[in-house]
Amino acid sequence: MSDVSVTKQRPDADIRADIHHMEISYPPLVNDRHQVNFEVEKGAVTVTGYVKGPPTYAYVIKQLNAIPGIKSLDHAQFYCDSDLRLDVGKAVPAGVIVMLEYGTVVLSGHAPTETSVESIVRQVGLIDGVRRVITNFSA
Repeated sequence: MSDVSVTKQRPDADIRADIHHMEISYPPLVNDRHQVNFEVEKGAVTVTGYVKGPPTYAYVIKQLNAIPGIKSLDHAQFYCDSDLRLDVGKAVPAGVIVMLEYGTVVLSGHAPTETSVESIVRQVGLIDGVRRVITNFSA
């Protein structure tokens, strides 16, 4: 007789069902659900997309780590708009207002005089997680 325990791989369908339950059990995530994607393949889970706030981001990561059968979790392309807004705010000059909606950045306020709008858009567009930059500066 052997003392070695063999853990049975959990079916991806069962993991997906647990993820779906997680999505519908937390109201802020219900609001963001169309912006978040979950892929499951042989127990490896990849989560991508955007949520509005840090509590929802933390909830998703914590809950995914608690689901039995998940062998690995990749969340490198999963973003929180609040955190992105802070990163973008560091990259723009004073007087520029930053708003974010699921990875789309809207820059408004007073047009910068010390640098070109194109330069700011290019710099903001290089920030990991930013998928689009829109400008709406007042004259």
